[in-house]
Amino acid sequence: RVGQPRLYKVWNVPPGGEADADYLGLLGDILSSGRNSRLYKRLVFDDQIATGVSAGISEGEIGSQFLVTVTAKPGQDLAAIEAIVDEEMARLLRDGPTAIEMERARTSNGAGYVRGLERIGGFGGKSDRLAESQVFHGDPGAWRESYQRILAATPANLTTAGREWLQDGSYTLEVVPFPDYAAAPTGVDRSAVPTPTPAPLAAFPAIEHATLSNGLKVMFVPRTAVPTVSMNLIFDAGSAVDPAGQQGTAVLTSTVLTNGTENLDALEISDRLQILGATLGAGSGVNSTTVSMTAIESRIEPSLALFADVVQNPAFRAEDFQRGRAQQLSSIQQSNRNPGAIANRVLSAQLYGPENPNGRPASGTEATVGALTPDQLHAYHDAWFRPDNATLVVVGDTTLAELQPQLERAFAGWRAPATAMPVRPEAPALPAAPATPRILIVDRAGPQSIITGGRIAPAFDAQTQAAIETMNTALGGAFTSRINMNLREDKHWSYGASGGVRTARGDRVYVVNAGVQADKTAESLVELRRELTEVVGSRPLTDTELAAARANLVQGLAGEWETNAAILGTLGQMVVYGLPESYYDGYAAGVNATTPDAASAAARSVVGAGPTTWVVVGDRAQIEPKIRALGFGDVQVVDVNGNPVP
Repeated sequence: RVGQPRLYKVWNVPPGGEADADYLGLLGDILSSGRNSRLYKRLVFDDQIATGVSAGISEGEIGSQFLVTVTAKPGQDLAAIEAIVDEEMARLLRDGPTAIEMERARTSNGAGYVRGLERIGGFGGKSDRLAESQVFHGDPGAWRESYQRILAATPANLTTAGREWLQDGSYTLEVVPFPDYAAAPTGVDRSAVPTPTPAPLAAFPAIEHATLSNGLKVMFVPRTAVPTVSMNLIFDAGSAVDPAGQQGTAVLTSTVLTNGTENLDALEISDRLQILGATLGAGSGVNSTTVSMTAIESRIEPSLALFADVVQNPAFRAEDFQRGRAQQLSSIQQSNRNPGAIANRVLSAQLYGPENPNGRPASGTEATVGALTPDQLHAYHDAWFRPDNATLVVVGDTTLAELQPQLERAFAGWRAPATAMPVRPEAPALPAAPATPRILIVDRAGPQSIITGGRIAPAFDAQTQAAIETMNTALGGAFTSRINMNLREDKHWSYGASGGVRTARGDRVYVVNAGVQADKTAESLVELRRELTEVVGSRPLTDTELAAARANLVQGLAGEWETNAAILGTLGQMVVYGLPESYYDGYAAGVNATTPDAASAAARSVVGAGPTTWVVVGDRAQIEPKIRALGFGDVQVVDVNGNPVP
């Protein structure tokens, strides 16, 4: 609760004990020591807009700080005061101190040294000077050198030091008094609680397009919140194009890609990234392989050069390959011990079929990854990493007019090969759904069971997707959804239960998940099945439930697009899954238009008669008898890959 405004202006300057530190101390005296000092005379004595001024150096071992402090009179403008400080300092550094100013500064500093040495302790006393000299110079007697330097200082010494350290790089802090608030006048109507105004609708930013001379498509969204530029180079590839018997190739290629080029090894790439302040990554899903970079706007050109080198010239050196393959094998082994991963893997294989790209793990198996070679990674890269098979999505603090020439220079040597584009293999037909639901049990001892159930759902349709998302938010997509409130809040059997439609090209799957205490596994199956049956039958979603879901989705849009990465993610969905660029133009309206009847139609479309396959990972001895007793369908015990076991 300060009473007056105050301005602080600070520069980082050399460590204590150096010559420039002594000279800057003298400059501080000329600026603020005594009524004839430049800042005091101007601000306090002449203009009378301040009550106090100080300037000087606070010395430190690694670095010091030169600080100007001005305490303004109440009501005075700190920006105007700072302008005067800048004016007076600029004049001093341009013309240098006068002879009388030098004499005053040398004499007052010298006198201060002498008076301080009369005392043993205290600031400026014998112990203080000896300790400073020891810390700054390794010699307790070094203060004598500083003392003599002060006495012999010339205007040129001070001007040179000031110009070196005080002309840029300052930090300004303004401290102002807290406002005097008063109680609101009488007459306020307190009979009713004020209602909030409608939340503004978030709009997805406009997308700009370009095509480089090599055929590379570019989607760009300008965003100036922070001075960074983020980009994803998305190839139409992924694990769906892994050659037969080489599952895991796309993922391993992504892992090893950023570990070395023909020009730089892994450590050199890491060093470049640190120097540039950039990040680099790569990854593969079912239908795409992506190389990503985030760069500081001021260093976008060298960052793009590194990015282009990684994309075009991966070395896949033996040592990097071995290290990356070992990491991927370790990840596969870990997934075989993770109940959630096991449940998802078995369910996907059952719904899509084990040979369908959506039905097999993108990372491959221990057998397929263990047999991969660097040559196979080169072959994958040569076939699919081509500019006419990619889209570059960019978000950040630049313009397309600035970015496009930079991209042309970075990718000047990248051209599509003369060979035809490789053909993506046709996905096998989906297996027929079982006549009655099946429940697959994977034996894993523990106090908890993982329940996952799913069924094939229709492909993405922009006309119905808003209603599907609204319905699912109320059923299983939010904390307050029916499924979670039932198993977590009402029954206390689970830390969380949810459901939703998984994104995919073509046929999707509707999945419900829950981790439940083992002794309530069968009971949880009953409740999940009941919720999914009733939402399409006896207990459709109400408008009250849908109102909360609508608010959740619409008001959450602004947060969905808060960062560059989030906007990149939406652009990536447009590229990989064919999401229309205009989709979000009408999304909020579509959500707000979702009535109970529309929600029921959406539920019938994706939830249907409920999961055709359930996978339960848990303690077989404890859960199997109760599950079989339910009579929900065919019960089988399988291993972590879905193969039947006795």
